[in-house]
Amino acid sequence: MFHSGRQLHLSISLIWLPYIMSIWVGSAYAAPPAGCGQPLCVNRLDDSATAPISGMLRYAVLNAPVGATITFDPALNGQMIVLDTSSSNNHIKISQDVTIQGPGSGMLTISGGSLTRIFFVAGGNVAIGGLTLANGFAKGGDGSGGAAGMGGAIFLNGGLLTVSGVVLSGNQAQGGSGGAGSGGGGFGGSSAPSGGPCPGAFAGSSPGGEGGGDLGGAGGCGGATAIVGGSAGSGGAGGPGGGGGAGGAGFDGGGGAGGAGGFGAGGGGGGSAVTHMAVYTYGGPGGPGGFGGGGGGGGNGVPDVLGAGGGGAGGTGGFAGGSGSARNGSAGASGGGGAGLGGAIFVGSGLLQLSNVSFVNSSTVGGAGGANGQAKGGALFLCSSSFCGAGRDSGAIFSGPTTFQRSIAADAGAAQTCPGRDDADVCGALTASTPTHLSVSAPNSVLPGAPFSFTVSALDANNLAVFVYAGKVHLSSSDPLAGLPPDSTLTDGAGTFTAVLRTPGGQTITAADTVSTPLTGTSNAIAVAAATPTHLSVSAPALVTPGMPFNVTVTALDANNTVVVLYAGTVHFSSSDPLAVLPPNSPLTNGAGTFSVALGTGGTQTITATDSTTASISGASNAITASFSGVSLAAVSAGPAAGSGFVQTFAFNFSDPFGWRDLSVVNALINNSLDGQQSCYLAYVVPSGSLALVDDAGDAGGPFAGSQNSQCVVSLVSAAGNGATLTLTLNVTFKSGFGGNKIVYLAARDSVQNNTGWQALGVWQVPFTPAGTISVGTLSLARGASTAGTAQSFTLTLTDSNGAADIGIVNLLIDNFLDGRQSCYLAYVVSTNTLLLVDDAGDAGGPFAGSMVLNGSGAIHNSQCNVNGAGSSPVLSANNLTLTLNITFKASFTGNRILYAAGRDAAGGNNTGWQAMGTWTVQ
Repeated sequence: MFHSGRQLHLSISLIWLPYIMSIWVGSAYAAPPAGCGQPLCVNRLDDSATAPISGMLRYAVLNAPVGATITFDPALNGQMIVLDTSSSNNHIKISQDVTIQGPGSGMLTISGGSLTRIFFVAGGNVAIGGLTLANGFAKGGDGSGGAAGMGGAIFLNGGLLTVSGVVLSGNQAQGGSGGAGSGGGGFGGSSAPSGGPCPGAFAGSSPGGEGGGDLGGAGGCGGATAIVGGSAGSGGAGGPGGGGGAGGAGFDGGGGAGGAGGFGAGGGGGGSAVTHMAVYTYGGPGGPGGFGGGGGGGGNGVPDVLGAGGGGAGGTGGFAGGSGSARNGSAGASGGGGAGLGGAIFVGSGLLQLSNVSFVNSSTVGGAGGANGQAKGGALFLCSSSFCGAGRDSGAIFSGPTTFQRSIAADAGAAQTCPGRDDADVCGALTASTPTHLSVSAPNSVLPGAPFSFTVSALDANNLAVFVYAGKVHLSSSDPLAGLPPDSTLTDGAGTFTAVLRTPGGQTITAADTVSTPLTGTSNAIAVAAATPTHLSVSAPALVTPGMPFNVTVTALDANNTVVVLYAGTVHFSSSDPLAVLPPNSPLTNGAGTFSVALGTGGTQTITATDSTTASISGASNAITASFSGVSLAAVSAGPAAGSGFVQTFAFNFSDPFGWRDLSVVNALINNSLDGQQSCYLAYVVPSGSLALVDDAGDAGGPFAGSQNSQCVVSLVSAAGNGATLTLTLNVTFKSGFGGNKIVYLAARDSVQNNTGWQALGVWQVPFTPAGTISVGTLSLARGASTAGTAQSFTLTLTDSNGAADIGIVNLLIDNFLDGRQSCYLAYVVSTNTLLLVDDAGDAGGPFAGSMVLNGSGAIHNSQCNVNGAGSSPVLSANNLTLTLNITFKASFTGNRILYAAGRDAAGGNNTGWQAMGTWTVQ
């Protein structure tokens, strides 16, 4: 974005100011660093305008081939190149296509030493980047009319100049001073006049104007001195940049008129008039200044006693130039001062493109004279033919951040004004670049299937990069099998991407703005080479399970391992495993295909694919290990999951991904804890179809009790297998001495000793008579599952024959065994309506992870669970206490969990003991 604020981007100055201040001083110069190729690498800090040598920047510009890039030795980083300051006109002239690329604006500075301009661009396609251009100084020549000072750092006289990543600091343009009687000042500075006497003039005639320097024009010739009694000749007009010649001296007749100044130059002074007779004479009028130049001063005259005769009239100044003055009487008057235009950059004609450029402390100063010259465009001046003259049209666009700080132009917006902007920063029309189309640059040829890079750029109507464009582009191709990146945003108007083309022949890639339809662009033709298949690639998993299908991918490749998308053959499959289940002969699609395979034999195996016609086009897979290790068994469910009674038919489900026949032994253990002693502990052997009940000693290896032990009587109803699932149905009669709330644990083992471990999947209450007045009643959601992070509501009911108010404390402990450590362990104190959550250490006496009064708000949590006050509440009614808790389990608490409950009366004399009331799976 363009900014006119004077203080914007102040942080930039922190980078470059140290380099601007560290001006290189000294007459001696050390040997240049090595490792820098000539003539295009600059490795010297010094400069000579008359005898540049290898390693100097000026030498590189003079000797660079057309289109070359000039770089700088990294050894120069942090230093300053100062141009030859022996003359005010020692700028470096650039006349052809060239790029001058520095290491970064904060890394290297080029200085004019506050005595000379830095660059004069005569034409060509020129790019300057990555530098600080500091202390450039452009001064117009002094003369009768002062010349304009234009472009302290850069004067663009034609062609295209792109300036990017550059800081322009402390540059100034100053107009030349006006004087009396001489030729006009020129663009080339205050050097000796280049205009000689006009044709026919004799020795001693008036001087010509100063020359135009690199603008190319000569100074105007000096007017001829008159013979006695005759009028003098007028001075000649200057060429581009050349000052007008002075008018000739009159002898008993009028002085000659000063010549007009050329572009940027001052007008010549009017000729003097003298007499040797007592007659009056008039001095010649000053010549008009060219664009930016001061008008010439009027010549001396000789008045009579009545006032006739006298000094000549002053010449009119050009745009922003001061006019020459005139005076009655004998004395002539001073010419006008030249204008100061474009303290950093002056664009006389051509096109200037700015990107990421900072103008800092730029200034213009008008020259002194009969009327002072004006100061315009403190940082940037842009010509147009309307005020610079025919053929002087220029353009300037900014693309990317362009900032101005502390510019000075005393006459901004005053007197003669520029079209467009006329402020302290800019005089002229500076516009933002607008993208009109996209450019897609790609290689002329690629291999099919091989990744390559291509670049998308946003361009304007002049095919110049638009760095401010930050749109998103969609990419498509004439190749239907192309692999292209997703919609992508360009950075600074450009982006480089990777693509893959697969279809032989001429293909293209098209980029289109996703919002603005007209912004599109298509690449050059990309020749995708035809490929011949030489072998097949077979990709398979490294580890599989025998009997379980898995996928393999077959790809046709050429000698460079590039996919041959036009492969039209059919592949035949074979394997080192004689029991493998393989697909039939199959074609590939676009050179590749994915197929399902199953191995039947354990160990290391391979799969081979071979072209059915050309046997040499073949390929074998990586080594595939077929193994049963790591098989995931599952004890799926117990049904019913909860209930009460002495007699029940249970259905227990187990799963094996290799099929139910792969199961070896399945177990069910019913007890109030995970202990085989004094439990109802069963084992069903799948291969033999036999059911065993472990005796009261609880040893899984035996002895066995037959169909009954002291806890239960068991009979097998059925063992039904279907696919991966085995359902074991049993009739169980519990004995009265086994009363209480019991947990149903299941486990399974397969043929290669994979084991599920014990999983709590249900609860069952064998009827019993509570020992005291208080008892645990029911728990809602006695069996269920939820995803970690999802809230669940659990409702627990306790009964006290002395009334609900007699209940003192209610406990709920959720874990995979009866241990308060690393569990969700809660205590509700009835008298204070307070809920306590035991911390991870699991001590019922504390410390606690948190507490809250159940009033509908608040929350407490530990590492296993979070309990929210909203949705948690107690209800006391008659002999019953109903406690509802809103609990969310955490991800670290996944697995099958048991919900234990316990209650104690207020006096502490009656305690239910822990009762298993339900099971829950945290997923």
